Amino acid sequence: VEQRQLAERQRVAGNAAFKAAQYSEALRCYQMGLESERTNMALHANAAQAAIKLSCYVQAIEHCDKVR
Repeated sequence: VEQRQLAERQRVAGNAAFKAAQYSEALRCYQMGLESERTNMALHANAAQAAIKLSCYVQAIEHCDKVR
């Protein structure tokens, strides 16, 4: 439960950064959340979107592959 809560806090922080167009910070938050909960599909999807905004397409594909 504690790991899930940490992942959720990072997702919320990442979403705030994404909305502020701080894509590097958003991606960092999502990746930190994934360290706590590797199977969190929302974090992988959000990380993929942030990676796309940063033109990190290979990284985006890697996150998408984990969402399927």
